[in-house]
Amino acid sequence: MRRKTAVAALAVLCALSILTFAACKPNNSGGNDVGKVGLTIADMTLTEEESKEISVSVENYDGEATFAFEAQDNTVVSIEGSTLTALKEGRTSVLCTLVGTEYTATFNVTVVRGDENTVKITVSDMTLTEEESKEISVSVE
Repeated sequence: MRRKTAVAALAVLCALSILTFAACKPNNSGGNDVGKVGLTIADMTLTEEESKEISVSVENYDGEATFAFEAQDNTVVSIEGSTLTALKEGRTSVLCTLVGTEYTATFNVTVVRGDENTVKITVSDMTLTEEESKEISVSVE
């Protein structure tokens, strides 16, 4: 009898724990505390002297998103605001910080020599859902 009572009590405690955990789930209805914030930035390849805007995708953040960028090697790229300029051939990483938070993301930048023998292929970012297919558009400059 005691064993059945102990098992029943344990089952009740487990059920209460699950309900308590579910009640602590982040509220996605507003505010900045909506769960784990995600920053996504695609790696970039540029030719020397080319400039490009840095595009950051932010998930689960309702505030105004302002970013700070810092290149590991400032001799390869320079950054002014959110504009990245390729200075010389090489590779570096760039740290992106969501200003006012601890959230960061790092992306890689490769700078290639810009001469007439260089072919640059740019593929746009694309998101697919499960079992969805899309055609990829490629432009050659």
